[in-house]
Amino acid sequence: MTLLYFLTLFPLVPALGMLLARGDRARDALGLVGSGIIMAVTVVVAVMFFGTGPQSFEVAPGTSHVLSIISSVIDVILCAVILYNARKYKSTLTTVLGVVQLVGSLTFAAMTLPATEAVTATPLYLDYMSVIMVLAVGIVGSLICVYALGYMKDFQAHDEHEAALRG
Repeated sequence: MTLLYFLTLFPLVPALGMLLARGDRARDALGLVGSGIIMAVTVVVAVMFFGTGPQSFEVAPGTSHVLSIISSVIDVILCAVILYNARKYKSTLTTVLGVVQLVGSLTFAAMTLPATEAVTATPLYLDYMSVIMVLAVGIVGSLICVYALGYMKDFQAHDEHEAALRG
C-alpha cells in the first residue's frame, strides 16, 4: 500500500520547507497545505481500507533492514539535537531525559538490527485498529501542527529577543 509509505515520508517535505522558509506567511502556508494533504490522504486510506477490508503486505528483507538502520540513525540524530539544546539552555531535566532516550535508542537498535541475512520479509497486516490509528495520527497530528503555527511565531520572536539581549 503505497499511500502508507506516502503518509510515513511526506511529512518530511513540509517540515523541511518550514525549516528553510524565512517568513511566517511561507511557514503558515506550508504547514496548512502539508496538513491538509496529510489529512486528505489519511481519509483516502481509510475509505480504501473499508472498501477492501483487512489485508497484509510484505517489505523486502533488504529494504526492511535499510529502513531499520535509517530510523535508528534518525533517532540518534534527534537525541543529539535534544542534548545540544538541553546544554544550550542549561536544562538538567531535559539532559537527563535526552540521555535516557539515547541509551534506550541505542539499546533497542542493538537488539533489533540483526545481520542483513537474518532479516525476513515479515508481512505487515492492516486491520481495523491500524486504520483507526492512521486516522487518529493523521488527522489529530495535523490539527496539532496547524494549532502550533501560532506558537512558532511566538517562539521565534522570543528567541530573536533573547539573541538581541545576548548581543
